[in-house]
Amino acid sequence: MRTLALALLVAWLTARAVGHAATLPADVARALADLGGDDAERREAAVAVLGNTRDPKWLGFLSALRDGHVYARKKGDQLEVVVGGHPSTQGDREVIEIKTAYDGAALGAAPVADLTEVAADRRLRIAIKPFLDADETRGQLASADPNVRKGAAMKLGYQAEAAAAPVVEAALAGEPDPWVRHALAETLALIGLTHGDAATRTAAAAALGGLHSPNAVPA
Repeated sequence: MRTLALALLVAWLTARAVGHAATLPADVARALADLGGDDAERREAAVAVLGNTRDPKWLGFLSALRDGHVYARKKGDQLEVVVGGHPSTQGDREVIEIKTAYDGAALGAAPVADLTEVAADRRLRIAIKPFLDADETRGQLASADPNVRKGAAMKLGYQAEAAAAPVVEAALAGEPDPWVRHALAETLALIGLTHGDAATRTAAAAALGGLHSPNAVPA
């Protein structure tokens, strides 16, 4: 009975791991594979796919990628992307404790020799930055202090990154303070003026005029 119970437990854990991998959306799984490649444009596109999920776990993964803690290793004929900690010595081997990319499930210690760092060069760090900035600012937009919320909105307006638009829209929908609402509306219009198509830019310019926005004058 104990042997049977152990066998069932191992089967359940294996099925769970396989099931977790199978539940990754196809575009996300492809993005992870592209990050392990050499094509700079595909790697940037992969960052956009993960960042646009606005899932805190993927944003945490992007933070680890920016900080140089993401690795790839061969697993059968597949390339597995993992998050690693700091190297340590185990006997005569240098090892790193690794975790799954999405949910941070522990995968144990892996020899450093079996891992290849997924390096974030300057171009990739620039692609990652707006997603992490927007995530940090999302916390500030939830502050109880309206001055903090207004400052966060203005910061996003100065940056005018397209990736921040959903965060600003969500904050604007629930913002009670009129001055913070004004700053959020201005920021959303500045983003539209910078990144929208012709119709969106026209509407954004009209909105900024209606807001009497001095911050929009240079743009």
